Amino acid sequence: KIIHKHSCGYKWKASPHHILRGTSCPACASSVFKLERPALTYLVYFHALGLYKVGVTGRSIKERFRQEAQPYEVIFYRGFEKGKDAKELEDAWLINLGSRLYNSNELKDGNTETFIYD
Repeated sequence: KIIHKHSCGYKWKASPHHILRGTSCPACASSVFKLERPALTYLVYFHALGLYKVGVTGRSIKERFRQEAQPYEVIFYRGFEKGKDAKELEDAWLINLGSRLYNSNELKDGNTETFIYD
């Protein structure tokens, strides 16, 4: 086994085979979105980039963006007892945004849920 460091900074021992196969980071795995657990649907704005982002998370918004270098403003969020309800709201937003959505490649992740609104 080798010491592997994930982009979140967490280090653990894993075999090279498992790393190459795409084994998840143990620290991040506990924060994976789950349909049956509480979740938030959110809209944030990245002023420096002029980008809005919609999304869903099983964490707080602060935890969700803890690795993001760009400062952001929370425009809206709504909590749900079940993640499936948060996901349904996100899906409705994404459908309504339609052609406004594009992959900005400006954020650490979640780029396909970004848009510019004038």
